[in-house]
Amino acid sequence: MLPAGLASIIPSFNFTLQGYVNILDIIEAEADIRISTKGLHIYIQGSLFKLFTATLTIHANYGLTGSPFFRAVGSFKNDLFERLRALVEEAFNDAKDAVNNVRMGAIRLVTGVGAR
Repeated sequence: MLPAGLASIIPSFNFTLQGYVNILDIIEAEADIRISTKGLHIYIQGSLFKLFTATLTIHANYGLTGSPFFRAVGSFKNDLFERLRALVEEAFNDAKDAVNNVRMGAIRLVTGVGAR
């Protein structure tokens, strides 16, 4: 930590950079980077095939106004099994509807109900 007198003469600054990229909906990522007199903040999030998502957050200060510190937190999320479950459920529902349509058609054919 800097002495109080020295900390007050350091010029204040704030720099922000934000970005986003999407490549054919295969890779999608965004970033937010802020650098200031108080410290550094980085946030990055990205996804691959909209199935896997990773996030990284970094905070750090320089010790100008307090004790220096550094913290990084990351996470990874996998939506593959949820997407597969939804696709299988949709396929089963479509198959069930098709079987019911065939069954109702057979009943109409045998009973003559709905025949013209």
